[in-house]
Formats: sequence, C-alpha cells, structure tokens
Amino acid sequence: MKNNILLSIIKNFKNKLIKLVYRKKNLTFSGSGEYLNIINLYKIKLKNKPIIVEVGSLDANDAIMIKKFFAEAKIYSFEANPNQIKIMKNNINESNVDIDVINSAVSCENGEIDFYYSGDDNPGASSIYKFSHNSDAIEHTDAHSEKLMHVKSIRLDEWMKNENLSSIDLLLIDTQGSELDVIKSLGSKINNVKKIILEGQYVQLYENTPLIDEINDFLVKNNFKLKSNNLKRIFNKLFNNFYYVNLNNEK
Repeated sequence: MKNNILLSIIKNFKNKLIKLVYRKKNLTFSGSGEYLNIINLYKIKLKNKPIIVEVGSLDANDAIMIKKFFAEAKIYSFEANPNQIKIMKNNINESNVDIDVINSAVSCENGEIDFYYSGDDNPGASSIYKFSHNSDAIEHTDAHSEKLMHVKSIRLDEWMKNENLSSIDLLLIDTQGSELDVIKSLGSKINNVKKIILEGQYVQLYENTPLIDEINDFLVKNNFKLKSNNLKRIFNKLFNNFYYVNLNNEK
C-alpha cells in the first residue's frame, strides 16, 4: 500500500514538473476549444472582417467558438466525412452563427479520393490515410475501426479561385496526417495565407504521413515562422498543435 501511494506521489510530481517545464510549449488541448486556446495564448489578432478557413471541422464546434470570438469573421469549414455534415449544420443553427459548411476533403487532388472512416465512437480520427501499424502508434490504431469511403476532394488554390478569395487570414488544419497535403494544395496561394494553426504528428499515426519536422521544413522554405516553439516531442505526446505566421504578413 505504501509503495502504491509513493508511486502515485512521484507520478503526480512528474506530471506537474513536465507541465511546468513545457508550459509555453505544450499546445495539445483535447476536445473543442483547442484553436481558441492558442489564439488566446498567443494573443493572435486579425484584421477587420478576416477570412478564416478551417479544414477538418468534425462538428463545427471550434469554428463556432472562433466565430463568436472574431464576430466579423467570414468562416469556411471543410469536412470530408458526409456523416458529420448534418451534425455541423445543427450545431451552427443552434448557435445562431453564420458559417459556410463545405462537404469536401482538401488535398492535392481535385475529384474523388479514398477516405478511411474511423467509426462513430471517434469520427475525428478519420483520415485520407490508413492507420499506421508502427509500434509507436498501436495504442492509437487499436482504438479505432477503419472503413473505406470515397469522398470529394478539392485543392485550396482552386477553391480560392472559385470563391474569388485573394487571401486567407487564418488557416486552421486538423486532418489526421494530411496537413501537408492541405498546405501544398495552396500552390502559389500559400503566399497569401497570413497565419496557420495546424496539428502535426511526432510519430506516424497513419501510413506514410509526414511528421511535423517535414511540415515545418516546407513552411520555413515558404517564408513562414514557427511561433509556438514546440517541434521537439513533448513527453508522452504523439501529436501537437503548431502556430505559424507568414513573415511577409507578421503583423
């Protein structure tokens, strides 16, 4: 009994120490509100009537929070999973806000692509990539089912052209491993994106997906700067959120 109590005390102390050491680096927030937490933490400001694009919305709850925070923002929310669209629209209607819902994946391809649905228990783990069988990802992989679906996909540069959008003030990406695909789909329009918050993986949770180092290298080459300073893997974290600014539009 004494040993169990001692181990519990040590574990609690260790967790508190980790949180203290990484208090300004650990940007993993579970559930709804993760984007808003980062916006508040870094005091992110946007111009009047900003354009905000969310890719990988799931239930629109994050978009709703951000719309209430940036009341004048025009928000577009992409969601690949058709099963989630009714949920998104219901949540938006109940919140009495104006958000454009787009039932499409975003990738480097226009047309139809494979999409792996992770099941009703946790649809947020769905991806255009299959689950990895990497030993580091087994706990994540074993917790979900995997059902192949076919969904619509569009490139962001093509979509911006169709919507007559010259720039994006804040791009939010949580697509379970395809974040770099979303960024590359901007083509030269990446120069017209001012700020990005994205989820990146420290270990491959899905097959052949780029880790955060590769995403970071691509963004740095395209004149973005990491503001959240958390590339190094944090204890017991498989993924994290990362905040970037375009150096040409850092204000």
